[in-house]
Amino acid sequence: MPEISIITPCYNSARFLSETISSVQAQTFGDWEWLITDDGSTDNSVEILHAIQDPRIQVSLNTKNMGAGGARNISLEKATGRYITFLDADDYWEPGFLQEMAQFMKQENAELAYCSYARCNESLHPVLADFVADTDVTFQNLLKTCRLSLLSSMYDSQRIGKMYFPLGSKREDHVMWLELLKKVPVGRALPKTLARYR
Repeated sequence: MPEISIITPCYNSARFLSETISSVQAQTFGDWEWLITDDGSTDNSVEILHAIQDPRIQVSLNTKNMGAGGARNISLEKATGRYITFLDADDYWEPGFLQEMAQFMKQENAELAYCSYARCNESLHPVLADFVADTDVTFQNLLKTCRLSLLSSMYDSQRIGKMYFPLGSKREDHVMWLELLKKVPVGRALPKTLARYR
């Protein structure tokens, strides 16, 4: 059983997919599985996914588009890792993301953690100030503003179970985080930029 499960929905992301794949394969921490669900892409995303030669990567195909939440749920059902993290098919992790986040989770005895991330253009160059993870997050402060982003967060599924996304919601990630924070008193902040949001 791998230490970490990475969950990715993919829909018509061929332009950026190779960079995203490279960012995962370049991680300094190697005990992971990557569960990618293609959500009915009409570009050549599926061809790119099928060309990957890495036994840690599992690809599922939806013939009908379910939306990102539904695609993530399909991957979550298959996840076996202790720690769950998310990466959209057009985003990017720095090489130390998995290692530093997993170490931080253990050091803090955290059930949920998140880090800072860069806000980039399509070429992965920063265009806005980094989003800085400078404060721990609770259910109450998440009601005021959503500080959690999927690409920069990780949770412990052994302690809280898998958290699925509600279907039909425009803010399914925010709803999922609120449900998670009903189970967890606090999400710990790691103020280090380890991801790039495109």
